[in-house]
Amino acid sequence: SHEYGVDLDKDRRPNTAKTGSGGMARKVDTAEGFFGDAEAREFMASTGWLSRVPLEFSQRLLASCVVLTFGADEKVYNLDDPPGGLYGLVSGRVGMWVAPQERGPYLGHIMRPGHWFGLASALNRKSRAIGLRTIKPSQLLLVPMNKLDQLVADVPGDWRHFTVLAELNTAIAMAAVDDLLIRSPSKRCAAVLLRLAGLRGSGQ
Repeated sequence: SHEYGVDLDKDRRPNTAKTGSGGMARKVDTAEGFFGDAEAREFMASTGWLSRVPLEFSQRLLASCVVLTFGADEKVYNLDDPPGGLYGLVSGRVGMWVAPQERGPYLGHIMRPGHWFGLASALNRKSRAIGLRTIKPSQLLLVPMNKLDQLVADVPGDWRHFTVLAELNTAIAMAAVDDLLIRSPSKRCAAVLLRLAGLRGSGQ
């Protein structure tokens, strides 16, 4: 549906895995290794962007999320798709495809668990500037646009917490550009591999 920014058909479905009982977040016993719904939210609260913002905001945002699962090589959203919600990657890998000029799209980065993406389009209501596609079976959280609107309407100061996410994602983009400017092919390749492993310029 347009509200969710993705078609919730049989291949893009709400998570149905059973949740665990208390304690630290853990993955449920499935072939994909997905978290249960409660554990998915707990994991995302403890890593990346949401670990850098006030707990009260994190709890409100996570309460508004939908948990989705994707198979390998499935579209999350395409370049120039209509605006949609904010996504967070719980498990798996998601490739970021870019076409800033007349060429492309190119695979620019591979998102790791804990990363959030789709903020700009969710806030400015413009078409998606990047495309996202799963590399392997993946579990994501989705905050629909109307839920984001409600969050900020309820607590107007919450908009500042989204600037933390924007800064983290900018760090990833700057690291990718920096990698491309390395003249030595071997060093450039090493820098890209370190970034994809989350060991260099990971932002989140």
